[in-house]
Amino acid sequence: MSPRGADAVTAQDKRWLHCDIELTSLLGNVLMAQHAAEHDAMETIQLRDGLLT
Repeated sequence: MSPRGADAVTAQDKRWLHCDIELTSLLGNVLMAQHAAEHDAMETIQLRDGLLT
């Protein structure tokens, strides 16, 4: 982290759009952590319909 803060990326929040799929509840968080890492960011901010989730 730099003195100015941390880098973040955004992604569409799809966690509850596929509630028919039975997976562990942490899978969405792991996938978003991977998404951030792939984009050299510290965190992924998830949005749905333009709103922060």
